[in-house]
Amino acid sequence: MQALGLTNAVKSRVETLTRIPGAPDVTTTFDGACDDTAEASADVAYAVINESLNNVLKHAKAGRVWIEIRPGPNGIVASVRDDGVGFRPPASSSELVRERHYGIAGLWERCQELGGSFVVTSQPGNGCSVMAELPG
Repeated sequence: MQALGLTNAVKSRVETLTRIPGAPDVTTTFDGACDDTAEASADVAYAVINESLNNVLKHAKAGRVWIEIRPGPNGIVASVRDDGVGFRPPASSSELVRERHYGIAGLWERCQELGGSFVVTSQPGNGCSVMAELPG
């Protein structure tokens, strides 16, 4: 992905997504400066966006998705938000595994390994927001 750049890789993923019948409308906001992010952080940011989009397709029943990549206080912030059905996210990483949210648990772990943070905010009926803050 490094050769393609984070924003181009995400644009390509979104283009593929929009070809799927019934896929939600996607709005993207990118800061091109984020393409200079450290490779490990860019890889995790892409993984967060990709897994979040997979979850939207499988579970959310969303009509709209918003993706943002921007500079953060210590690196970059990658976020995905949808207007889907939402859910009650488990309170801890061990609960994520117990409740078989393996994709989210893996993303949380990868963000932590880099010294970043990973937050899932959702409520039934109110969509979902996933945000990763990663070092630059």
